Amino acid sequence: MGLNLPGLSDLGDEARRTGRVLLSVLADRVELLGLELREAKLRFLSALVLSCLAILFGLLALVTLVMLALELTPAEARIYVLAGIVLAALVLAGAAALAVRRGLGKPLPFAQTLAELEKDKRCF
Repeated sequence: MGLNLPGLSDLGDEARRTGRVLLSVLADRVELLGLELREAKLRFLSALVLSCLAILFGLLALVTLVMLALELTPAEARIYVLAGIVLAALVLAGAAALAVRRGLGKPLPFAQTLAELEKDKRCF
């Protein structure tokens, strides 16, 4: 003999529907997280390749510039030209470091996922 309570059956149906909705929302959030992970990976790889190229060509240009400047400078002034080139290289290195820091200060990679989870939290 089982108990047949009409309200309990409706409550169970409602709980199943709510569970399905919650699982659907969770699946959407996981999918969004996956998309953001792929975007973050592509941004990282792109930045890494471009940084390596910038370093390579920057060093090549710097070495060529130093050799040219020293070749064209009279012997007694070479030390001053070399000091100026070193100073310019230090200033450019500092500017590049600031640019990297500025680029890293952009929004969190998963900002959209966190915003959606916050909205979900307020709804439930």
